[in-house]
Amino acid sequence: MSEFTPPRTTKDTSPDAERVQIELLRAMTPARRFALMCSMTDDAIFRAKRAIEIANPGLSQRERDLIFMEVHYGKNLAANVRQYLKERDVAGIGHDPSPASGD
Repeated sequence: MSEFTPPRTTKDTSPDAERVQIELLRAMTPARRFALMCSMTDDAIFRAKRAIEIANPGLSQRERDLIFMEVHYGKNLAANVRQYLKERDVAGIGHDPSPASGD
């Protein structure tokens, strides 16, 4: 029985290079593949947030985070979170300007 060969998914990688990449991934332990996935995900999130920051230099961190949320999770969720944060700010919840006491 021959081993399953997935269909080609890249257009910028030669078939030989793609074959080697797949062989390397298959040779990794599940823990190593998971670590690689986490690293690649962290990198993608960092790059997406950095692009938003560069494109919107005058916005606060909160507004940039809401743009990220809108782009990646949808306008509805971002609008709901924006409204929640606005209501929380008006109520003064989540802001403790005094230093924590060591009592």
